[in-house]
Amino acid sequence: MRTIERLDWNTVVVALLVMSVLGLLQGSTPCDASLGSADERLSGYELAEENDYLELWLNRDSAEVAVLDRKSGYIWFSNPPARAQEERIAEGALKEATGSQISLTCYTPRDQRLSLESYNDSVRYGQFEITAIEGGVRVDYTVGQEWSDQDFLPIIISQDEFHRLILGSVDESERSLFLNSYDLVQLVEVDESHPQVEVYQVNPSALRGYTFVSPGSELTQRAHKTMVDNLVDQLVNGREDLSGRSDIKREDIPLALMDSPAYVLKAGIRSWDRTGMIDILRKTGLSPLELRGDHEKYGLDRPTPNPIVFHVAVEYTLEGDSLVVRVPIDSISYPTNAPYTGGKRGAYPLASIDLLKYFGAAGPSEQGYIFVPDGSGGIIDFNNGRHFAPAYQSPVYGRDNSLDESSELLAQVERIYLPVFGMKRGDNGFICIIEEGQPLARIRADVAGRVDSYNKVYPAFTVLPQGTSALKGVPQWRSGVTGGDQQISIYQSRKPDSDFQVRYTFLSGDDADYSGMARRYQQYLEHRGVLRPLNPDDDGLPFFLELVGAVGVKKPVLGIPREIMEPITTYSQAGHTVEAFLDQGVSNIKLVYTGWMSGGIKHRFPKGVSLEANLGSEQDFRRLRDLLDNRGVEFYPMVSLLGVYRDTWFDGFSLMAMGARRLNRSTSQIVNYDRVTGRPLDDAASSPYVLSASWLPRVVDSFVRDYVKYGIPGLSLKFMGTHVDSDFRGRDDQLVDRCQAMAIVESQLLRIDEDFGLDLLLSGANDYALRYARYVINAPEGSSGHNIVNRAVPFYQMVVHGYVDYAGLPLNHSESPRVSMLKTIETGASPYFQLGASSASKIKDTAFADLFSMDYRVWLQSAAKFYEAADEVLGDVRTQRIVRHRELSEGVFETVYENGKSIVVNYRAEDVELSGIRVPAFGYTVFQGGTQDETN
Repeated sequence: MRTIERLDWNTVVVALLVMSVLGLLQGSTPCDASLGSADERLSGYELAEENDYLELWLNRDSAEVAVLDRKSGYIWFSNPPARAQEERIAEGALKEATGSQISLTCYTPRDQRLSLESYNDSVRYGQFEITAIEGGVRVDYTVGQEWSDQDFLPIIISQDEFHRLILGSVDESERSLFLNSYDLVQLVEVDESHPQVEVYQVNPSALRGYTFVSPGSELTQRAHKTMVDNLVDQLVNGREDLSGRSDIKREDIPLALMDSPAYVLKAGIRSWDRTGMIDILRKTGLSPLELRGDHEKYGLDRPTPNPIVFHVAVEYTLEGDSLVVRVPIDSISYPTNAPYTGGKRGAYPLASIDLLKYFGAAGPSEQGYIFVPDGSGGIIDFNNGRHFAPAYQSPVYGRDNSLDESSELLAQVERIYLPVFGMKRGDNGFICIIEEGQPLARIRADVAGRVDSYNKVYPAFTVLPQGTSALKGVPQWRSGVTGGDQQISIYQSRKPDSDFQVRYTFLSGDDADYSGMARRYQQYLEHRGVLRPLNPDDDGLPFFLELVGAVGVKKPVLGIPREIMEPITTYSQAGHTVEAFLDQGVSNIKLVYTGWMSGGIKHRFPKGVSLEANLGSEQDFRRLRDLLDNRGVEFYPMVSLLGVYRDTWFDGFSLMAMGARRLNRSTSQIVNYDRVTGRPLDDAASSPYVLSASWLPRVVDSFVRDYVKYGIPGLSLKFMGTHVDSDFRGRDDQLVDRCQAMAIVESQLLRIDEDFGLDLLLSGANDYALRYARYVINAPEGSSGHNIVNRAVPFYQMVVHGYVDYAGLPLNHSESPRVSMLKTIETGASPYFQLGASSASKIKDTAFADLFSMDYRVWLQSAAKFYEAADEVLGDVRTQRIVRHRELSEGVFETVYENGKSIVVNYRAEDVELSGIRVPAFGYTVFQGGTQDETN
């Protein structure tokens, strides 16, 4: 029997060693959510909701959530589950913050920045409530310590309430701690023969005729004295109007103690016992108002909550294969009249909310990358070591021109057009779509090793936009000027008119990369009617030709510099230029005509159509329209409705009434900056005024009703596809927040498209504008060049190809036209040239010198030749979706279409051989279904 017992014990030891080794092996892949059974990985969680695709799990102690993807078995956590062991960089509160679901940035009335997190400033105090909602759960946070620790310990509490609230709510093993920390005291009235109760420094008359007893206990004289001294001291501690024992008067003695005994907290209890009791009472969910409800009865001050707290709710619901996370705007509140230094009162404006900062966060040993939608798209490799570079952050839809922005943001050459981001972790990934509050969102991302041990990407939502007003002559354009004597901060006067909502969709296997993310987002947009497939019968690649009409140049007239309209391409010359391209075999021409209206490129306010006299007569313009119609050329005259270049007498535009306002009430401008000094160009011609979105419907109605009289079926719009600007008017009912501005712009695109029946060609297009765009030019071709971003990818093109015809930047203005032409081939774009009928000498040394390479005669043959080559390669896949894009080797990229056609582009200066196939230097090779088709 002993031998058998010994054998069993050895077996147990071996088993324990094996389990320990396996545990170490599992720990060597930090945060690997695919290891172990679901039960092991979800220890401490409970199932909150499930459907055919996903399971939503909730940890009621920490408010953390987890989503199990039933298809792959992978679990995505809102917070790193192994952070206690895995986090090696952040310490203290920063380490604890990795357990937060939201982070708040707010400001004091003295403009000091405060950062609060849901774990450190809410969950650890038990200041959150979880409720079930349809399809999921809701967590309501009170952020900021609402009650001090001492508020949870009642100083005096009636015997009945002590038994009901405290002893009835805590475990039996914890009751002795409370019973030993309180004295049971009752006040008894006595006659003059009874010995007088004497307490040091207390006026004897205050206690004359009274004594104190502890019901059920026989106290020694010393114990009795200690009990009475403690009661007196607690009376002083519990009242602000009593500075010491000597202030106690007869009316201060709590006569309610005569009616029934009460428990009085002992002043000399050990600190760890006090802390232990506070922790226990916090966990019961009882509030200080309940626990100290008897204080008023005993003459003590009622507990007062800290007024500097914030309220935010987060809702998690499952919708099909997605986790939808929503922050209802009506759940957000912040202090508006709270006390601060010197007895003054003021607001603590809530500037922004970081949402699910650590959702899916990857540890320092994991393989994968972060996708950010910067320009065409960017990839940030996990653990890329680029700690010298700032973390990535960029506003969705670019900067709000009615706000101050950092110099770093002003320097960005690209913007975010699509409100999405994603992450690839090994064979799994997710794409997150910002569905509500997009214009107020910023996308932030960082790699492990800077402030903590995690690679992460998440949205931050602006609640109250912030601006500044300069004092004492400090120029407002200066970025980073601080100090109460130099500038003050100003905030939007109300919360935005939108909830904040994001949708996480999960990917696995071959779909878990940026190509899979693009497909999933494409499906999302198609399902919502934003994208509609191109007509498969319309073969042939578009050729986008933009002709510049007139430009304003400064010339001396009688010795005085005046603006003169310089014709670059007259109405008749535009027709001749188009015919020249047609004669070269260029087909499918889409003509964009810029500078055709009065004032040229920077035309007058478009209250209606006003032709530029220096380009010809109205009859000439109509002849151009007829010629294009007869030759099958689509015509898209360009107009700026949101950006106002001129404010002149009797032009229909009033800057005071119609211009958007900044928070300091100055006029908003689409600011351009001097490339040398970095200072803003203040004149409207360089930096047009922003038309308030509230006026856009009237401007659209006035202009378009006049425009349709010319019988031109197409219109090109500048700014309306990309710019979303607030109007910070003084009154709340006049203020147009950025979400409202986007809704107004979209409604007017709908009107022009459907009510007026015009085909739209947009110069740049955000996601919401794609629904109304027949064509898009100036689509992003790369990223902004953030140092933390490893490489650019054509995510934008992968989403829209086969649904909207698009082109990048004008090829003739590229620093390297050959490289730009290869980029056109790689991304499935259409050729785009911005040209004119005059030589560049007309605009030399003017504000339009960047149009230097514009003479169509110089570009005619090379443009036609490139169009022929591009159409041969891309014409038959124009209506096909891009199903994969990847980098085969450094500088060599492959684009694959759904019909199996593959195009490999080589940007290197030497030929590259792939699987026995040569790809020429600065050239491309086409494969049809895996077979080489052509090389160029």
